[in-house]
Amino acid sequence: MSSSKRIYLVEDDELVAETLGIILERSGYVITTYADAESAIFQVVQSAPDLVLSDVSLAGKMTGFELADEIAGSYPEVKVMLMSGAADVPGLLGKQLPPSMPYRVHAKPILPMWLLGELARVLAEVPCGGTQSEDSPGASPSHSTSSISNPSQGKKLTS
Repeated sequence: MSSSKRIYLVEDDELVAETLGIILERSGYVITTYADAESAIFQVVQSAPDLVLSDVSLAGKMTGFELADEIAGSYPEVKVMLMSGAADVPGLLGKQLPPSMPYRVHAKPILPMWLLGELARVLAEVPCGGTQSEDSPGASPSHSTSSISNPSQGKKLTS
């Protein structure tokens, strides 16, 4: 994993944001944390990251879904992963999301090792018709399917 990979973490729970930030920084990612989607989207306009990792339910007027839609529409090169601890997420697990949602939703709590693996996988994906970058060896072009997942083994990040 290249230390140049920049991730914007959008999470309004300070403890979760701090914990995720520590895990990601120790893994070599450059992390910038925002407590609301409005601040994050303003910064995406200024300097787009490689990936935005956002909670679905956020402080402010925008949800994580709205943030992801805005990014997908204006900055398709920025990858987005969403996470949620909401009770309705388990009911969606395993179901395909519509193609208009080009991002993934993961149920909290998230296992640190699983999250790091998923981030590496998503960052290595090449958009349809794109080419492999030098910092993503072994990455192959693929169609990204939207899904909701729930890793269930190992240590939990939050409870």
